[in-house]
Amino acid sequence: MANRLSMPVLYGICMGLGLAVMGQSGNPRPAFEPELVQCFKSPAASSTSTSETASKMIKASIARRAARDAARACQSGWCDNRMRYNMNYNLAHYLAERRAVTTDLYRSEGDAGLAKAAQLFSTPDDVKLASDAASLYAKGRLDPAELQDERDALALVMMKSADSFKPCVALHRSSPNVAPYVY
Repeated sequence: MANRLSMPVLYGICMGLGLAVMGQSGNPRPAFEPELVQCFKSPAASSTSTSETASKMIKASIARRAARDAARACQSGWCDNRMRYNMNYNLAHYLAERRAVTTDLYRSEGDAGLAKAAQLFSTPDDVKLASDAASLYAKGRLDPAELQDERDALALVMMKSADSFKPCVALHRSSPNVAPYVY
């Protein structure tokens, strides 16, 4: 009789299993399919001057360097929680600045602004950061869920060319029936 489980213990085990099953079958997180993303959500509309856009470009350049350094550290093999947090933070900052610059250029110059943004963000450092992000994602060291606000921008950087990095507003003007992204 010593091997019998008491009712409170049995009840606790049943509750634990029930909660585990509910957690698994509840609302699963949608799958991340970066190859299906076609645009990024634009920040709120604001009027910006050329000097403000230039300032954002400088911030984007600084953020890119920090993100590259952090990604390189995680790429080397060992990436603890602190290093991963640092990489995610810097990558999100870079993506936010890149979105802001691209959006500003689109609002001020239209399609010519998008072409200008694509050129500005086609440097070897931008291309290498995109390659590093895709590699880290493939290895499971970069989780897009940790960059929730920048998921669509991250997908575009990892999977598409620089001229595909455009606000959803621009995509819908050129192709009104296209879906912006699929999650």
